[in-house]
Amino acid sequence: NQYSSDQEDTWKNSLNIGVAYRPRLTNDYDFLLNYEWIAEQDETDRHAHLFTTHHNLRLIEDWMLSGRLGLKYEDLVIEDVELDNLSSVLGVRALWYIDRRWDLDIHGGVLATDSFKGYRHNLGLGVNYLAAKGLRVGVGYNFYGFKEEDLDPEGYYAEGAYIMLNYKFDESWFNWLKY
Repeated sequence: NQYSSDQEDTWKNSLNIGVAYRPRLTNDYDFLLNYEWIAEQDETDRHAHLFTTHHNLRLIEDWMLSGRLGLKYEDLVIEDVELDNLSSVLGVRALWYIDRRWDLDIHGGVLATDSFKGYRHNLGLGVNYLAAKGLRVGVGYNFYGFKEEDLDPEGYYAEGAYIMLNYKFDESWFNWLKY
């Protein structure tokens, strides 16, 4: 038996609510707003509230500017000691579309922790290729970076080399639900 009676119970709950705006006829500006509540208990008792927003703005025909802002309020109890913390992440990315399939990006970000008393930074470059409609692959390197499990669960801001695979889908994927 892999479980023993002296093992503590663990659980994690989360609730995620989001709103997106993406115009049908133009692709000049879109955004996503998201709220997530997390409650988990293992050796700690943790509650977190995350607010994130992602924005994309086409500046001119071949340039796109993307921005991301995330805030996290966390209440944590470890061995009867209660801690609370406010963290934030701010990221900016500029994309230059070389042609229909290729683009280059430069991106940077900052993570503020300990109620804005500590800071970590990120700076990186990447090259991306549109392999098929909605399928984008890329490689890049973050010269320096940081990790934050809640505000950056994908590790976009982590230091080092990365490989990216993105697939974009829309409401047409659900046409099979029509009868």
